Amino acid sequence: MNFNRYLKSISIDFKYRILIVRSYYNLGIEMKNLNDRKEYRKALDLFYEYEHKNKEMISDVVINQALKSFTNIKDFQGGLHIFKKYSSRIENNNYIIASLIHLYS
Repeated sequence: MNFNRYLKSISIDFKYRILIVRSYYNLGIEMKNLNDRKEYRKALDLFYEYEHKNKEMISDVVINQALKSFTNIKDFQGGLHIFKKYSSRIENNNYIIASLIHLYS
């Protein structure tokens, strides 16, 4: 009986983790699509919405897309906010560093 409960909890946890991974992937792609269509503010609105809901949803790809949005609308303070908030993750990611250089150049 306990073993069945254990198996059910594993399958629920497994499904939950798949949903999180899928959400990470979808958020990054959706932001990229918005940036490609030059809808930078919509991309940032989406970023802030997910950041507010769950900071763990913010992947390196999402940070990079947010920085690209800030670059295109010339919002240097927004880029600085991202840099300060996620600096521990930024320093090891060359793509994000390149986006920061582009933002401030």
